Amino acid sequence: MIEQIQNATDETRNALAKAGEEIAEAGRTVLNAGLGAVVTAEEKSRSLFDRLVDKGRPVADKQKAALDRAAERANRFGREFQKLIADTVEYEVKGAFTRFGLATREDVNALSVRIEALAQKIDELDIERN
Repeated sequence: MIEQIQNATDETRNALAKAGEEIAEAGRTVLNAGLGAVVTAEEKSRSLFDRLVDKGRPVADKQKAALDRAAERANRFGREFQKLIADTVEYEVKGAFTRFGLATREDVNALSVRIEALAQKIDELDIERN
């Protein structure tokens, strides 16, 4: 009977050892599957990220081009508006000078040209007299 108990205990011990090994192997298998899932997820996410970057580049390029065009239009409008303001101020100042009977830059330039011409004629007359 002791021998039967001993044999039963040995069989139980062997069965438990075998079950433990099977459980350990199953655990290693589950662990490896989990690690494989992590690696696969990382690879897939990296691949997805790269595809998203590739899809986003043309959109970013289009937005940059649109922004550049808008900036150029704004600059052109600013230059045209600045010229319009300068022309308007010049026109209004000329009008004010005319209303007050003051000489404009053109008037002074025209007078300078006439004075130079007269001075040249005077010099010519002086040369003829002498």
